[in-house]
Amino acid sequence: MKLSERKLSPRDNDILRELVDGKSNRGIAIALGLAEGTVKVYISHLRQAQFRGMNRVEIALWAERHRTAGRYE
Repeated sequence: MKLSERKLSPRDNDILRELVDGKSNRGIAIALGLAEGTVKVYISHLRQAQFRGMNRVEIALWAERHRTAGRYE
């Protein structure tokens, strides 16, 4: 999927930033002030709706390659 076709919310971008940093769901939850279950839902949505089943490492690698001014659009 092309970069311009992805519609990422500000919270999606927050989650991606933490994934790129290698944080666990718990670490992401702490960093963003969310419940760990909420982080799991966000990551599940990213995996299914945005990244077509990529795993979290593949998503983090994609995000690292496509970071523009701290965002992943």
